[in-house]
Parts: sequence; structure tokens; C-alpha cells
Amino acid sequence: MKKLSELENKKYPPILEQGKNLVLTIGRIVNTITDKNSDLVTPRKIYWERIEICKACPRCDTKQKRCLECGCFIPMKAKLVVEACPLGKWEENELVD
Repeated sequence: MKKLSELENKKYPPILEQGKNLVLTIGRIVNTITDKNSDLVTPRKIYWERIEICKACPRCDTKQKRCLECGCFIPMKAKLVVEACPLGKWEENELVD
């Protein structure tokens, strides 16, 4: 079990910033579906590469599977082609029609 001091050091972005990030993600998803008619799901190989990069990052809360930088749930964010790491560790995929 983690010490209270360790848990207190984990700070996610403010809830309003997390909400803004969610709205921006939804906008990118809608644009992809309507404008590009592309697949939204990252290929399996790229998904697992993203997961491994996140797990090695000091801003990853491995217990909650969340990013301390943007507050996202990493398994969900890593699956979306329209998403990128807020620290630039991985980029959004090239969309293929």
C-alpha cells in the first residue's frame, strides 16, 4: 500500500482542464468520422507501443492507468488515432482513407 505522502504527490490537472481535454477529443473524433470517414482505432502494434511508452513515463499513474499530465485514461487514449501524448512522446496516427 502506498504511503499517504506518495498519493498526495499525484496531482491530475484541474477538473476544468480535464473537461476541456475531453471536449477536444470528442471534437477530433467527430471530425474524423464525418470528414475523413476513417478508422478511429489505432492499429494493435501502435497501441501497444503507446502503452509501453506511457508505462515508462514518470507522469503515468500505473495503478489508475491515467496520465498525470492531461488526466486521460491511457488505455482509451492510446486506442484513438486522433490522440497524441501531451508530452510529445507519441503522435497521432496518420489517417488513412
